Order: sequence, then C-alpha cells, then structure tokens
Amino acid sequence: MTKEIRKQKKLSLYFFIERYFKIIAPVLFILVLVIGYFLVIGAQLKIYREYKNVSFSNAVEENKRLNDSKAYLKEAVKTSFLSPEEEKYLSVAVPGDFEFTSIVSQLTPLAQAYGFNVVSIEADKLKTANESNQPYNLRTIKISLNISGGDYNQFKSFLDGMEKSAMIFDIQSVSFGKNNSFQLEILGYYFK
Repeated sequence: MTKEIRKQKKLSLYFFIERYFKIIAPVLFILVLVIGYFLVIGAQLKIYREYKNVSFSNAVEENKRLNDSKAYLKEAVKTSFLSPEEEKYLSVAVPGDFEFTSIVSQLTPLAQAYGFNVVSIEADKLKTANESNQPYNLRTIKISLNISGGDYNQFKSFLDGMEKSAMIFDIQSVSFGKNNSFQLEILGYYFK
C-alpha cells in the first residue's frame, strides 16, 4: 500500500509540474538572474561606484608624479651620497662579495666578548629561483654557528651584540644544547 501512495505522490508531483510549467520556469529563470546579479554583477557595480568619481586627469597627474619620483630615486641610487667612512662601514655591513673570512672575523670576536667559544662556523651561499630579481644584486648567505660557554644571560647579551654588529645578520633559529652550548642558524648578506 505504501508503494501505491509513493507512486501517486510522484505522479501528482509530475502532473503539478506539467500543469504549472509555464509559471514555474519563468519564476526559476528570474530567481537565477537575481541571484546572479547579486553574486557577479552587483560586486562589479560596487567597485565601479567607488571609482566613478575619480577623474581621468587626476589619475594621469598622479601617475606622472609617481613616475617622476621613481626616476629621481633611480638617479639617487646611481649617485652615492655616502662619505668614504660611510662607504667603508657599508662594505663591512654588506660585503661586496661572499667572504667567509669577514663572517669569521665578525662572529668570533663577538662571541668571545660575551664569554663564548666558537665551536664551528659554516657558511653557504643560498641559491634562489629569482636571483636576477633581487634588489641591488643582494645575495644571501646561510650561516650555522655553534658556540659554547657562557650562561643564558650572556647568550642574551650576545644576541644583543649581534643586533648591534656592523655586519647585518638575521637570526633564523636558535637551538639550546647541553653544557651551555647554542646553535644558531643565521642569514647574512652580500652584494654580487
């Protein structure tokens, strides 16, 4: 008996759809159009309304001003405003080439000044996929530094000293080992 009731309900639904198809189809079509308007066209119209008051001449003037600023900055980069002392300091902060000795000469005395012994220093050039797009041909060095000695407060002071160092270092990770040993993963920089 339940099968017959189900068949009757299906048939009645089919008859209802068939009978009122001319009304249901346009209503569904209009409903899809309204939803599409709000989802697609409405968002675009909102963006248009935000920018319709911006005049083209103002946009052209702003573009010209930005291009003039860009040209000025390019010329400023080409000509050096640095004194010889500042150029020397910059060459220590960011060497002109990959120099392992400059890394050792910066980190070893710094570690010793805070009561640490340098166990090992390793440095490798990092290859990036878009080296040609790096600003000013700036390249990166990955440095692994293992030190031992000093306590935690001395280590904090050592990190503060690294921050104030002439050479630019970015500390990526710090590992604490046994017997007051510390391992640092550091990034350094140089010009190519």
